[in-house]
Amino acid sequence: MVEDAQLAWMMGHNQAKSPMEQAVLETRQQNAQAAARASSSSDELLERAASKVRFAFDGQIMGEEQSDVPTSAGLHHHGDDPEKPGYTIPELLHLSRSTVPAQRSVAMATLGNIIHKVNTGVWDPAQAAQVYTSLLDWQAELYFVHGILDTNKTSRAKSVISLWTWVVEMTRYKALVRLATGGDLEPSNPKLPGADIKMTAEPVAVKGVLIERTFAALDSMLCTKFMDAVYENISMSLMPEQQLTMLAECIKTLTSMSNEFNDRINAHSRLPLLLQNKYPYLMNKP
Repeated sequence: MVEDAQLAWMMGHNQAKSPMEQAVLETRQQNAQAAARASSSSDELLERAASKVRFAFDGQIMGEEQSDVPTSAGLHHHGDDPEKPGYTIPELLHLSRSTVPAQRSVAMATLGNIIHKVNTGVWDPAQAAQVYTSLLDWQAELYFVHGILDTNKTSRAKSVISLWTWVVEMTRYKALVRLATGGDLEPSNPKLPGADIKMTAEPVAVKGVLIERTFAALDSMLCTKFMDAVYENISMSLMPEQQLTMLAECIKTLTSMSNEFNDRINAHSRLPLLLQNKYPYLMNKP
């Protein structure tokens, strides 16, 4: 989990100036502190194989045979292994809080591309499950929330696309079910691969560790301050319309995942009415 010192650095970062953003990060800090007491430290996470896997900007894994990539490709940096091209997940998350907006945008776009590779089955299930588990281990949802509150319009838009890839695209591709049935447990029904299993928090035919951990991450993310940020972005048109629609799709998908998520979103004082008025065709979809 993210260490207290890292969260303190994030909260002191010059991007975290607005009261809304500060409140969101304080909530994330409380959650991370509680989780850190019962889980692995950041140092232990760094020693895991998945934390050392390097990715290109398109989300593809960098193999040993690609070690001679020229520095002009932009994949070399000043991390722990500057001679190796590509970025690890912890390096990308750290870069997503850079003081340089272009670096934040690239980091968020790369994270979204990694999730897209998981969703579309580019890698074998065991490998994809390791990559996805690493994102959960490093609390990527914290950085997505922070990204939506970014003061830079481009960085904010890239964060929304990555969030959409995680919440909406992953649901459409039934990627989480595929990973769960092929990765961390045996399917209870040999006729799967899971086209008939909904990704919900209710009891389902197959419910693995990845599903439980994903819902825990979404539950942590879906706080009032996050919904306030969604409302602010959409009501004030702080991004291009395409990204605003994607943000609305994220909320719509979350309402369909569980009754608890649906009730929490509908209890927000302003967001449901705004979405219903601006995106009636989307919000009224079954």
